[in-house]
Amino acid sequence: MRNITTQKVTPRVYLRRKLHFYETGQKSSSYNLLFWESGRCKNLLNAIFPLFSITLLPILAWGSLFLGTPSAKTDHSKKVSFFSIYHLQNEHADLATIQQWLLPAAINNGDFNASISASSTMVVAGNSVVYTINYSTGATASNISAAKIVVFLPISVLNNSLISFTRTSDVFSSVLTPTIGGYNYTINFKPTLLAGIQGMLELTVAYPLNVLCDGSVVTATATATVNNVGSDNNPNDNSAGVTVSDPSSPWTVEVTQDNLRTLGQMSNYTVKVKKASGTPFNLSNATVSVTIPAGATVNSCSSCTQSGNTLTWGPTNYSSNTNYAVILTYNTPTFSTGDKVALNANLSGTNTTCSKTVTGTDMVMGNIPSPPPPAPNVACSTPTLSTTVI
Repeated sequence: MRNITTQKVTPRVYLRRKLHFYETGQKSSSYNLLFWESGRCKNLLNAIFPLFSITLLPILAWGSLFLGTPSAKTDHSKKVSFFSIYHLQNEHADLATIQQWLLPAAINNGDFNASISASSTMVVAGNSVVYTINYSTGATASNISAAKIVVFLPISVLNNSLISFTRTSDVFSSVLTPTIGGYNYTINFKPTLLAGIQGMLELTVAYPLNVLCDGSVVTATATATVNNVGSDNNPNDNSAGVTVSDPSSPWTVEVTQDNLRTLGQMSNYTVKVKKASGTPFNLSNATVSVTIPAGATVNSCSSCTQSGNTLTWGPTNYSSNTNYAVILTYNTPTFSTGDKVALNANLSGTNTTCSKTVTGTDMVMGNIPSPPPPAPNVACSTPTLSTTVI
């Protein structure tokens, strides 16, 4: 059996050659090629080939995969038909050519490759990393269709405002979609990629605050496929790891002074346990405590526990923002107008996802105002009754 080679053969040339082989039984001649290049036969072939290739060529090519080797004898006295043209007589190279036409992706799966690298191996949350994605097709590849590169980013919070993409003319579209364990950034290429091309893409990702544990290593992976079948023949350059530093706290405590009234009147405060926007981390076994001015009267504290001048909530678990209302009264003789009064809040809990202790503090201070001045006296006049008779 001769060596099987695959070369680019146009459909019309292929038909001409096969017709010549079956008419003459020879392997080379220019007569029939010239015959089909001229006259009405050429025009007829040009006219019917599109319809023929759409309707019969796929059926005949697939059917030939299951046919045995035909008899070596050929009756040249019979009229040659288009079916006999595709009756492959030990022509495995020609069959490979048809397969190349009909199944371009199947025989080129190893000819589309991708690699990824990062601009830095460390980044502080809130800053960006630029991923460089290089792609290439094999020198002998042809008709690579439905090619794409999927970049997987193992991060729970990501959106289009945190990424940017620089493409080449080979790219048709790109999209960010959530998936199990993170997000996929899918880069779809144009319907057909030529042989021997190379290109470089850039994907910029800003890692948000309070999403990753401090010191997390994020490994981005790039997977090249053709018709959803892996096509990369070098798996050693398909990942890039970046260590993300995030010392910020996903949970904080805040105390606000809603109104501060004079002596003997109730003043209102709010203690807030706040979860950072977008963070996936909950707070476990957390305690909130507020130190109030010594001698202040506690009118209400949203089910707190009071011990001296300390109000406490917890220990408890938090998964969302939580507020506690506190109402205090500053009375004489302990307090005087103009005195400074301060509330100090403390938070302590555990971010179980990161196995990290979370703490926070806040303070609010104000001066006890003087009582408002009394309302001015308004003299009242006695109306005079008229006795005039009209």
